[in-house]
Amino acid sequence: MDIGNSPILLSLPGGARLLLAGTKAADVLAVDPDHNGALIYRVNPTGASPGGNYAVGAPAILWGGAADATQACFGMGTGGLAGIEAATGRTRWVFKPDPPDGSAALSLGAAPKVIPGVVFEGSVQGVLYAVSAADGKEIWRFDTARSFDTVNQVTARGGAIAVSGAVAVGGMLFVGSGYAVGSAATAGNALLAFSLQ
Repeated sequence: MDIGNSPILLSLPGGARLLLAGTKAADVLAVDPDHNGALIYRVNPTGASPGGNYAVGAPAILWGGAADATQACFGMGTGGLAGIEAATGRTRWVFKPDPPDGSAALSLGAAPKVIPGVVFEGSVQGVLYAVSAADGKEIWRFDTARSFDTVNQVTARGGAIAVSGAVAVGGMLFVGSGYAVGSAATAGNALLAFSLQ
């Protein structure tokens, strides 16, 4: 078992706590931090049997997840983005959009960002998605794999959104675009800021 991301300490309604972690085989483990790490569940939101091995190109949780009081979300690479019920591990939804034009395989592996009602997830192909936290349906997308005029007059180029995901603060959404990890990733150097206006 290979856990390459930070775990999530989550307090459930009612006061119970869970420690969640994703494995490179796309399993999600929940343990009880208040009872010596007793296993609560081990599930695989892709539908595969838990306990498999990591294989390059297969669904994998590499860079982490995000959660609110009832749901945890994990980017699973080629397996898409999953929302699971935090208390039970039941898969609520899986978001797996079609690959962008000219792309052989879509990879949603960056750490997601959860805000009330919305989950943001980036792809290795440079597309930033916003999906409904309730049902995983796409709300919005933005292709960052292109050139941008910048505030300091230096042309920037977006690319892969891998490893770290978006940050939401003060009514703004910030995302780094261009961190190339893997053969399908495009390098770049853009920091993008989004607002509702």
